[in-house]
Amino acid sequence: MARTSALLQATCVIGCLSLLGTPARGGDAPDTAILYQGQLVQSGAAVDGACDFIFSLWDAPTGGTNLGPVLQVNSWPVIGGVFTTTLDFGIAAFTGEARWLQVAVRCPAGSGPFFTLAPRQRLAGAPYTLLALNQSTLAAADGDPSPAVVVDDEGSVGIGTDTPTSTLTVNGTIESLSGGVVFPDGSMLTSADSVLSQIIAGAGLIGGGGGPSAQIEVSFAGSGVEGTVARSDHWHSMLAAADGGPADALAIDADGTVNIPGPVGIGPFATNPIEQLRVRGDAIVGAGSTFHDGDSEFLRLDGRSLSWFLAVQNESTTGNSAFFIGKDSIEDGIFNIESDGDIGIGTTAPSARLHVIGDILATGTCNCSSDARFKTNITAIDNALDRVRRLRGVFYDWRTEAYPDHHFSPARQVGVIGQEVADVLPEAAILLDDGTYSVAYGRLAAVNIEATKELLQLVEQQQDLIASLAARLELLETQIASVEHDQ
Repeated sequence: MARTSALLQATCVIGCLSLLGTPARGGDAPDTAILYQGQLVQSGAAVDGACDFIFSLWDAPTGGTNLGPVLQVNSWPVIGGVFTTTLDFGIAAFTGEARWLQVAVRCPAGSGPFFTLAPRQRLAGAPYTLLALNQSTLAAADGDPSPAVVVDDEGSVGIGTDTPTSTLTVNGTIESLSGGVVFPDGSMLTSADSVLSQIIAGAGLIGGGGGPSAQIEVSFAGSGVEGTVARSDHWHSMLAAADGGPADALAIDADGTVNIPGPVGIGPFATNPIEQLRVRGDAIVGAGSTFHDGDSEFLRLDGRSLSWFLAVQNESTTGNSAFFIGKDSIEDGIFNIESDGDIGIGTTAPSARLHVIGDILATGTCNCSSDARFKTNITAIDNALDRVRRLRGVFYDWRTEAYPDHHFSPARQVGVIGQEVADVLPEAAILLDDGTYSVAYGRLAAVNIEATKELLQLVEQQQDLIASLAARLELLETQIASVEHDQ
């Protein structure tokens, strides 16, 4: 303990540091070791023998933060008070800021605790050569911008940007005062006259001039391979999802059919679609008179066991194409809307605003407009009873086999005959475009009303006559009774 106390009270350290090795070249890592030489004295006398040392690097003369590894050297010879060793704190510890070396010593080696020598030694000179070896940025001469040049961990260089994305990324204008740009094949580009400025679909290449010839190499990528382009006879036929999966989010077959395993969103705010296809905005199916294909332009909806079509006819007559819904891409009469607005259900040729082939079931009422304000030339129905007398009410069956397209009911029917109604009351018989008759049964109600009124008038007349005859009969009976009494 006496020796140790004397050591602490009378120790001073004089250090000399220099950088070992040579600067790294090519891809070799730089040698970061520092040669450290110091002098150890006790009570004015040089120390001889082996001692243990602990070296640490700090960012302040007292307190502060320890930087880099703590290095311990054991049983190191001290001759005439002088010792020499190598220290390697790595490149990262030296960033251009001031650094201090702290030394703790234990003499003789292996005995007692370590004692930290004071003060810490400020490092200068050789260790900061490491900063040059580790330098990855350069600032402008006046310090702004800083950094002006950056080299990242991959060796990519950025000028005007600290995030290079290529071997050389320049944010700004590149000026060549002489020479040109030499390519890997040894060719040189000396003029922008030969640079292609645009490639426009359908228009070919734009640019070039009197300079050396330019060549574009195209990789024939088939159905769309990353980093390649397609030629005019070798189209890309698939689009991948935003995150790359699925790769065939939208595929186009050789015949132009588009398959969407989806989900695909088209238009603004159509992100994150949950449907196979979500379109925010207008969409057009078909190309009108410019291009048409087949009997119709259609949208097919495939169910588990049945497909439905929403389609428009490709009629040659302008403005005469019908819209229809059916089970085929051609009209099948399930539901049609003609260009004039007539609707056919069960027919492709409606002859009225609503033409239905088959029965109609309504759980409510079917009303007809009958406001007096809509009518003119109003006259009473004459000879209504006679008209009714001339009509026949009949039972009949439909000829379902002869007219299958009409979907007639097989049930026994009751009604009137269209031709007979046309002879008696033509206002209630409608001649259709196909030459057949339909009957507006509702119109017969008005005739029946007037016929009933005429019949009631006859009944009233007969009742008056009966009353008159009854009175006369009563008078005669009274007179006969009086005569008989007198006799």
